[in-house]
Order: sequence, then structure tokens, then C-alpha cells
Amino acid sequence: MIISKFKLNREKKINFLRDDLVNFMNNFNSSNDYKKFLSLVSGGLGLKKKTLEHETKIILFDNFLNVRGKFKNKFNIFFIPVHFFYILIFFFYVKFFQEKHTPASNSKYDILIDNNDKGSNIKKFDILKKKKKLLLITSDESLKKKDDIYFFRYKKTYLHKNLNLRIKDVVTIIIKTLHLSLKSNNNIFPILIVFLKRYFKYHNIFFRFTSKYLLQERFYSTSAIKDEIFHSYGGRLSCVLQKNLFQLNGPGMFVNADVIFTLGKDSLPNLINFDCKIRKNQPIGSLFMERDFYFHPSYKNDKEFKKYDLLVFSNTQTSVFNSGYDTYYDEYYKYVEWIKKIALKYPDLKIGIKHKNSCDNQKELEILKEIKNVEHVVNNIKYFSDSYILANKAIFLCTWSSTLGYESFGLKKDCFFLDPQDSNLAYLEKNQLNDSIKITSFTDFEEKLLTKIKNPSMNLIKDSDMFCLESKHVSERISDFFDKDTKKINH
Repeated sequence: MIISKFKLNREKKINFLRDDLVNFMNNFNSSNDYKKFLSLVSGGLGLKKKTLEHETKIILFDNFLNVRGKFKNKFNIFFIPVHFFYILIFFFYVKFFQEKHTPASNSKYDILIDNNDKGSNIKKFDILKKKKKLLLITSDESLKKKDDIYFFRYKKTYLHKNLNLRIKDVVTIIIKTLHLSLKSNNNIFPILIVFLKRYFKYHNIFFRFTSKYLLQERFYSTSAIKDEIFHSYGGRLSCVLQKNLFQLNGPGMFVNADVIFTLGKDSLPNLINFDCKIRKNQPIGSLFMERDFYFHPSYKNDKEFKKYDLLVFSNTQTSVFNSGYDTYYDEYYKYVEWIKKIALKYPDLKIGIKHKNSCDNQKELEILKEIKNVEHVVNNIKYFSDSYILANKAIFLCTWSSTLGYESFGLKKDCFFLDPQDSNLAYLEKNQLNDSIKITSFTDFEEKLLTKIKNPSMNLIKDSDMFCLESKHVSERISDFFDKDTKKINH
């Protein structure tokens, strides 16, 4: 099993590509040389083999280029010297600059909130902060001076005696990893580097700060190692938010958590298909909508926002994870052509294409250029999304794959997924619920649009809570969930 030689046949359908990817990872974990590596690390770091197996999948997938159907080149044996010296330098850096004095430990919090790095908007936790004592953990330099935030860096990591990790032990692991890498024709060092980084980071954090509950925004960047270490310090539940729709061979694969807080009662796909390790799901609505709609500066006075007959939630579609198979973009641009067709057929319709902060998809812009009744809309305010305000005012909503398609139901607004070839299975698995909000023919699109234009207050979809709960009190639901769990412990 050679990682650098693996490549998906992107002519296959996405569900078969998912099977091929997961099967490769399972077989790699089961290969003799890698099993020896896992036993070596498990014994040296005191982590369970099952934890390391799932962490391996998370690491490999973090380095999987969906748009190319292969892994990054770093696993090629030619990069062994680079990573061999890197890991030695990293380890001795941590040892040399380690915290010399025992830091104050057992600072207690109601909830530790991890993974607040670049791209995170920590303001979304302001409402929850009024109900619970929170500590936000970050490695982002711009956040380190703010209150209620612990800025982590590997310099001054505290390696307490209970770890029993001597220089000789780590060097032994590194030397044996070199041997197993050469023997297996795989550069295993990038995996070991992540193992060690997460081992040092989370032992350091959970020694200093204790809580029964751990929460993070991004469900697609979880860690099995983090969760095991969290539990070893008395942590009870590691939790994540459903920030986005799950995508086959994209964000949502290999999630590791005790609890996922979902948008709606049935907003998750079949997690078996995503090889996730999740014990429980709890519907709460959208934390992002709670802040960006109900606490938006224009929530009570939205006159500055235009009311559109048709509002389209657009994705950039330029990230490496978007295209999971060869015909993906052909299918996506047929959806864009539908928007063009409806705009030209009904020139009196006011149509808005809602982007996040900018539109960098030049082909999409080219398809829709010079159409007078189509406007491209971006956020007016830096730290707030205008999408929910616009959605609440618009008459008809549609998208290709945006999570706003589900979230809109939390506003009691219908939103349909346009899928000209009924092929968008990466974002919407085939089931009765998703089929009810999917439009696969232009005639159906046109009929539903005209029906809503004539009857704006009429809901075509009745089961809105299945997709997303009303989201005015999401922080309160999170707080109540933890309160009820605490009562279970005390009884």
C-alpha cells in the first residue's frame, strides 16, 4: 500500500470513489509495516491503536487533493530526509523551550472551545458566553491578547512528569519510523509529526484547564487523539457543530466526536458512508444564524437590503475539495445556465446571486454577465453575513450545494437545490427527504418559482424542522443540553 501511488479513477460516480478512498485507508491501516508503526507509537505515547488508526485517516484525508483524486506528494519516500530532520528539530525545540515551572493547573471552565483559528469568528460564542464560563483555545496570533482566550504555541509547552516521555524514547520512535518508512516505501513521518504535535498540544492544554465539555465549530477538523486525551483528564463529551452540509470525499469525512449539534432533526446523511465516529446527534439549529440574523445590526431595520424575487446562494466552487469527480463542474455550470435561462425568460424578475465576501469563479461570472436583472451581492459588513437577512426578505430561494439551503428552513423559508442531472450526490444523498427539496427539471423550477411569486407566504415544504430548527435560541439549547447532562452525572 503505497500512498504516493494511489489515485482515484475520477470517471466513476462519487459514491464509488468514496468506497475506493475509504477501502484504501482501511487497507493501509491494516498493512503489516504500518501496524508495526502504530504499535510502536501506541506503546510510546500511551494512546489506543484504534485512536491512532482513525487519526491516520483524518491526517491522510487532510492531505487528499479531491480535485486530483490523489494525496499530496509529501508521503513520497523522496521527502523522508526533509521530514526526518524536521521532526528531530521540532522535538528538541519543544524540549529545549518547554515550560520549566509547573503552571497553574485545573483552572475550571464550563466549556472549552477549541479550533478558533484563522477563519473563525469567535463572536458567535458571545451569547453562550453569557450563560457559561468559556475558554477559547487558539493558535491565531491576532486573538492571543483577548480575554477568555488561551493562546497555544509549542514554545513553553509544559511536559509534565506523568507523560514519562524521555528523549531516548522519542528518538527510538523516530529511528524505527525511518526504518518502517523505507521498508514500506511510504514516508510515514508526516503522520508521526501530527501525532506528536497533537499529543504535546492537548496534554498541555487539558493539564492546565479542565472541563467536562469540549466544543468546536468545524466538524471537519476533529481529532481522535485530542478526544482520547480530553477524556483521560476527566472530560465527558467532545462536541462539534454542524457548520456545513456533509460532502462525500469532502468536509464531513472521518469526523470524530461524542456529540454533533445538528441544524435540524434529520440534517445529517448516513454517517456510515462518511466513516465517522459519532455517538450522538442533537438538533439545535444554526449558531451562525442566531448571531448573523437575530443579532445582525439591520435585523429590526432591513430597509437597506433589496427584496429579490429569486435569491441564489452561490458557492465559490474553486476549492480543491469541491470537485470530487470528472463531470462535477459540467453539472454545476448547467445549474448556472438554468439561472441564466430563467433570468432571460422573465426579465422583470429581480434576481440576486448571494456570494460570501467575493465571487472568484470567472466562468460563472461570464455565464451571467450583462444580464440586466441579475445582481451579484456580497456582505456589507465585515463581521456579519447578510445572507439570512436577504433570505428572509426574498420570495424564492435556491442553491446548488450551499448549507444555507438547509438553514433557510430555520427561517420558515423554502429553499430548493437545483440539480439538472439529478447527480449532485456528493452534497445531497439520495433519500425521500432530500428529494422533496431537489429540482431536477427546468419546467419544475419554473413552475415552483411562479407559484411562489403568486403566493409568497405559501410554504411548499412542510417539514422545515427536519432541515433546520428555528435558530433564535441556539446558545440556550446548547447550554440546556450541557445542564441536563451535568444533572445525569450528579444523580
